[in-house]
Amino acid sequence: MRIDDIWWNQLSNPILLLDDVTDCLLDNQSVVVVYHNDLPWRETLMEALDRKIEPYSSNMSIKHHTLTDTQDPGAFLLKKCCSQEIQQKYWPTDSKALFLAEHEAVVLNNSYVVIDLAGNSDKWISFIKEYTACFKAEDRHGLFILFTQDKKYLESSRKTSDETDNTSPVQFLDYTSYIHDYDTYLLCMTILSQKGLSMQQQQYLSEIAIALAGESTQLAGELADRGEALAEHTLPVFQETLQTLKLPVERIDQRVQYALWQAQLKVFFPLLEQFRRQLFETYRTDITERFHAAPSGTYDCERPEELEIGQLLFLFKQTRILSMRDYELLQSAKEARNCLAHLNHLSYPKLKVWLSMNFRQQN
Repeated sequence: MRIDDIWWNQLSNPILLLDDVTDCLLDNQSVVVVYHNDLPWRETLMEALDRKIEPYSSNMSIKHHTLTDTQDPGAFLLKKCCSQEIQQKYWPTDSKALFLAEHEAVVLNNSYVVIDLAGNSDKWISFIKEYTACFKAEDRHGLFILFTQDKKYLESSRKTSDETDNTSPVQFLDYTSYIHDYDTYLLCMTILSQKGLSMQQQQYLSEIAIALAGESTQLAGELADRGEALAEHTLPVFQETLQTLKLPVERIDQRVQYALWQAQLKVFFPLLEQFRRQLFETYRTDITERFHAAPSGTYDCERPEELEIGQLLFLFKQTRILSMRDYELLQSAKEARNCLAHLNHLSYPKLKVWLSMNFRQQN
């Protein structure tokens, strides 16, 4: 499945947004979807929206327009929705909203009009309200779905699908009330689950993609879709993806270094703790005996279970009870921890050793 289809047709929260848009239309209300910086895969969004609306649009057509705020709504709709004959009947001093509403032959009155608007939304929202006010509540009329970044309308956006004001002619939906960071993470994990990687590798690559992408869901998804190449060749993969999406990003080198470090902190340290606990359980008796036999103050903890990686390495250096494999892993764990603690990141081959390990679940 394509990643844009996963986002708009498989993940629950993007689908919920489309469901709520559809519910508003069924309540005879127009909808304004306010988003912040990212509206991913617009074309797929519009296709998914059409599929949601079509079962209820037997007597309504669906029209899509991408516009700027410099265009007057009334003048635009007069030209797009009226025949030349009807346009000639319009007198410049008349209200365009009232004129359009009064003519049954106007296409607008039997349409769902989807507007992807760049810029200020005031004129469009005012027009929608004026147009809707020309009808009785039960009358069928044209309905609008407006997508805008005009953030002053965020306060008008309802937070949940349970807070709908059925008396309002226009509902405002806040995109970020539906879509959260976890949704982007879930998208990346879904993409990577199809690439034959371990769960730890999927988590690591998802964290890299999200750290690099910032607030852009589409960028995160496209990066995750590169699979293991994202970890092996992070900088060129990031640059190529930015060029493909035509996205400008400053200080790319620094961003990559920080993203790798941040992703490794999130993924490696839990693995390190699992390794420490498993090592303790494997050698519990020997560790406990040597811990209690050591002079007071040798270890800065009260119980042997609390010994951290460096202390365990010191303890095992005094004995030969550890297998060579476990000793090498313990040494590697300490070096990796110190590397990350000094704001550096591990090479992917070194990290991959840990990402490929399966630890027993501890009770």
